[in-house]
Amino acid sequence: MNQPTPPRRLFRRPTIIAALAALAAPLLLLSATSPVTAAGEGRALEARLADTRVTVKSGWELARIRANARSDAEIVGEMRPGQSHMCSVAGCPTVVGHSITACGVTDDQWFAIWFDHGDETVAYVSRSCAQSQP
Repeated sequence: MNQPTPPRRLFRRPTIIAALAALAAPLLLLSATSPVTAAGEGRALEARLADTRVTVKSGWELARIRANARSDAEIVGEMRPGQSHMCSVAGCPTVVGHSITACGVTDDQWFAIWFDHGDETVAYVSRSCAQSQP
């Protein structure tokens, strides 16, 4: 009696070692071409933050700085044309807060900035009256 021959596979199943090598190769290449240390990442982040600042929108004389991203939050300071504050987050994205009508616009987006009102803390400026600048 002849036993049937099993069908031939066109592809062989990869071994664990081959699979790991395939996954590790891009990582090795990345680490060899761009070495980055934790301290280097911190300095790069600091540089990006320093380069992104919030200023008063053109044509307006004042932007109020608040303790929280709320229209009823305590006003802890003011920003005038020519003044700027460093963003507290790289890229200076806005956060959703209370809707506020200011500078002729109603908006619920707020910039988080570093602001010193007794201690270095995060404070908020409505996007209605402010803009980020790299």
